[in-house]
Amino acid sequence: EARGDVVVGAGQTVHCAITNTMRGHLIVTKVTTPSTDTTTPFPVTGSGSGYIDTAVQTLTGNGGSFNYEVAGNGTYSVVENPVPTGWSQTGNTCLNVAVAPGQTVNCQISNTQLGHVVVTKVVINDNGGTANPSSFTMNVSGNGANPASFQGGSGTTVDVIAGAYSVSESGPSGYAGSYSADCSGTVAAGETKFCTVTNDDIQPKLIVSKVVINDNGGTANPSLFTMNVSGNAASPS
Repeated sequence: EARGDVVVGAGQTVHCAITNTMRGHLIVTKVTTPSTDTTTPFPVTGSGSGYIDTAVQTLTGNGGSFNYEVAGNGTYSVVENPVPTGWSQTGNTCLNVAVAPGQTVNCQISNTQLGHVVVTKVVINDNGGTANPSSFTMNVSGNGANPASFQGGSGTTVDVIAGAYSVSESGPSGYAGSYSADCSGTVAAGETKFCTVTNDDIQPKLIVSKVVINDNGGTANPSLFTMNVSGNAASPS
């Protein structure tokens, strides 16, 4: 007579076994910089070999965690997708984690809140210059600066991971550039710095030299001659 997959013949004794493997646990915890964050939701998804508790979860703020129940003797990963706007992931120890039967394994996903540098380009054309802010290319160096290069404008927000940064530029010649205090320095997680780069067109100059040659008895010197310059607002004329 057949019972499931086991066939027992007349007068036969058949032995079978039921094997159980104790499930394990993978506890994933969120670590944020700054650590004061308690409200940002970080979506995570778990996957792996064998059973895993409800895969899609949310870790809320620093210290937010979820205890995934998983099949023992499996390998599991928890990823953050997507990374919330304004944040950068800086570490994940929850990838390819082996969980033995009955074992509890702890891992963490770390994020830092991005800092911001708002870059404004100002062009002053009071000496005949014709360039405009978009004529200049602004460059921002810093950890993960995004965008790192862009046309000058009224205010471009650059995301950077906390740390040192600096703003530079390239563009037309004939302009003197000046930078406000926050165009270089350090930015903290979640902090916003404001940088203004000003370019003023440089007044053109005409250098006039007078040379007198007295090789035939002449006695005049350069200061006896009056030089006249015509031009737009020539000074002195």
